[in-house]
Amino acid sequence: MRLINSLVFLGRWCLNQLEEIGKLVIFTGSLIFGFGIHTRLKNFLEQLVRVGTNGLPVITFMSVFVGGVMVVQSEYTLRKFGAEGFTGSAVALAVIRELSPVLTSLLVIGRSGSAITAEIGVMSITEQLDALKSLKVNPVTYLFAPRFYAFVISMPILTAYSMVIAILSGYLIGVGFLGLSKGLFISQMQSNVEYSDIVSGILKGFVFGFISGTISVFKGLHTKQGASGVNLATTQSVVYSSIAVLVTDFILTGLFLRYLF
Repeated sequence: MRLINSLVFLGRWCLNQLEEIGKLVIFTGSLIFGFGIHTRLKNFLEQLVRVGTNGLPVITFMSVFVGGVMVVQSEYTLRKFGAEGFTGSAVALAVIRELSPVLTSLLVIGRSGSAITAEIGVMSITEQLDALKSLKVNPVTYLFAPRFYAFVISMPILTAYSMVIAILSGYLIGVGFLGLSKGLFISQMQSNVEYSDIVSGILKGFVFGFISGTISVFKGLHTKQGASGVNLATTQSVVYSSIAVLVTDFILTGLFLRYLF
């Protein structure tokens, strides 16, 4: 009897997950095609400022210390093998390929993704979305698509910005405090960092923005009743988006190493 109950529970759970995935796929399609002539440019620009411009201070702070930590750790490790001259390329490749795309995405998810989920969640439980529909205003076009595309556009730009700040920070700390050769640091970066490395990092930022933007809006739309429902939806949005980013990063890294580099 216990075995049957366990199988029933597992079957229901699998069906619920498949249903959620199906809803997410359909909702993603509506987001992609929801940005059009009926979308207010003002709403879209406001979301770009919220997600992108307002996120610059925390991205800058993170990038400065990521670059500093990377150059210190790389120089310490490579010095054991007499290869401290490769510190510049080691820092640049780590930042461009992995650290900036992933850490930028996680910060934006925690800062902007959670805010968007909570905002849409409150609108959902207070029936503001139903009020928009009664006024013949499409919530997807008016609310959801601008926030989704703000993520998609802002994330690669913030990722590129993070790359520049982190590498510059690593250069200043490496040359100014660790005594690394200025010319060798730059020449190693120039000789080892390829265009495909930069493309892969920017592309990861784009994909992460697509994923996190979709999940943030989707979880807000499907918020349950009450303040606890908003809290749960916000937590799930951050957790699911972060896990999705990490899993996708692993998959993309494997694909890029196989086909791009």
